[in-house]
Amino acid sequence: MPLNSASHSGARVPVTVEATRAALRTTGFRLDALFRLFLVGVIWTTRYEFRCSDDEADLSLEDQPHDRRRGNLISEDSTVSEIATIVGLPETDRAPVVPQASPTRVETCLVRIHPPEISDSLLRLADGCTRIGRDSSCEIEVYDDFISRDHVHIDREGDQYVLRDCNSLNGTFVNDIRVDTHVLVPGDQIRLGNHIFKFLSTDHVEVQYHEAVYEMMTIDGLTGIRNKRYFEDAFAREILRSQRHWRPIALLLLDVDHFKEVNDSYGHLAGDECLKGLCDRVSSRIRGEDLFARFGGEEFTLALAEAPLKQSVRVAHDIARLVAAEPFPTAKGDISMTISIGVGFANGQGPMSATDMIQQADENLYRAKRDGRNCVRY
Repeated sequence: MPLNSASHSGARVPVTVEATRAALRTTGFRLDALFRLFLVGVIWTTRYEFRCSDDEADLSLEDQPHDRRRGNLISEDSTVSEIATIVGLPETDRAPVVPQASPTRVETCLVRIHPPEISDSLLRLADGCTRIGRDSSCEIEVYDDFISRDHVHIDREGDQYVLRDCNSLNGTFVNDIRVDTHVLVPGDQIRLGNHIFKFLSTDHVEVQYHEAVYEMMTIDGLTGIRNKRYFEDAFAREILRSQRHWRPIALLLLDVDHFKEVNDSYGHLAGDECLKGLCDRVSSRIRGEDLFARFGGEEFTLALAEAPLKQSVRVAHDIARLVAAEPFPTAKGDISMTISIGVGFANGQGPMSATDMIQQADENLYRAKRDGRNCVRY
């Protein structure tokens, strides 16, 4: 294969590996070590000078491949062994080329955390504008009567993602605050109608996605407390621990009074705001180790480990007063609510299953409903 050409008497003569070998054989020269090194220097210098031909003259030295910058007298297919054979030098290995790591790609997406839909919960955002709404032309189409046809846009502006509400009827909420424009940060929760999304932006988006899926399986997306599935498993373990150590345990069942009237009068979105506010008030009264969960609809459970009956009843009365003390602020105005509470109790010294305790608390809850609501029965 012809390499570059060297200049001789103003003309270019092709230089090849075989031609160089033939020239050395015919002349019969026995080159000593010093002359061999001199020949290497001449060849490398000639290679560099004629490498910059007319069709490559516009390339800078830094733009050329590594072998070309060194001025090697070899083609792309030549090996180190062939070079060593030409000049009579020992064979050496080239230094390995360490590939540069490609820049990490940062992915952005939304995870639907409420209502939980594992099969279609990871929604990647477009590089330009991502539209969310009920209309089929939206990049993210959401089937929800409380979401407008073109509800909100998420625009990428440089390294930021900016959320813009499109004058939607029921509004857009980020971290429970109604917004018109908001620069999203990882972890933000976006509420549109009955749907809640979590914004993720990371180079390990799959890891965070699986964490979000685990939260969807154990956390109620609307209120942020534990869900029924998690409660049933955890409460069964608490019952066994109570019996093993002979320690008391109490279970409170809480139910919102006339909650259907709240939904009918103010709408489901306002009802959802009331439920979240209720959970915030209850969480402010209980201990960190107490097990508080949404049992279904407007019904909640609270397990108090190692709590005597008298103390458990006092906690129930405190929670009932706390809920009724002030109305709950919502987008439709302030709404007052009350709750009824049934208490189940076990001293840990006799046989008692989780199902038995739930049934006991449920019976006392119905007693509270029959006795006029907004009261505690045990």
